[in-house]
Amino acid sequence: MHNILHSTMELLCNKWTFNAALHRPATYSSVYNDDPHLLRNNFVTDGNVFPGQGTFSTHYEQQPWVMITLDGLQMITFVRVFNRRDSFGERFHDVAVEVSQQEPSNFVQRGYFIGPGVTDQVIEILLDYATLALYVRIRITQGTNNIINIVEFQIFAF
Repeated sequence: MHNILHSTMELLCNKWTFNAALHRPATYSSVYNDDPHLLRNNFVTDGNVFPGQGTFSTHYEQQPWVMITLDGLQMITFVRVFNRRDSFGERFHDVAVEVSQQEPSNFVQRGYFIGPGVTDQVIEILLDYATLALYVRIRITQGTNNIINIVEFQIFAF
């Protein structure tokens, strides 16, 4: 049994993964000050993680979220979030990774980041197990006056 589990894990670890979120449409609970510049070219999925390229922000709200619609069902293993680079990295805290296979209203939590994050941190959140998803959302679940400030949201699948 041990050899079978080891072989399966080795296969999964060595399996090539890709960023299934790249250039995919994103939706948000809100957009800070309704600023259209924050929405250009699906800002959080454009692949640009370099300093000085800007940060996406929601309004202050109880449970802000960012959701990516994938190109069909994908087997998701983990997500990577590039946190705000200039300051206030601690705003990224108590974040659930939620997935849905059918519609963007029927989510199940598969990962969690307690945080708080730090400025310029690259945060990887491993899912409980590989999961089929069409929609993937990150959502702050604790607190009352929260804001999401991120540079990029990547979703890794195989």
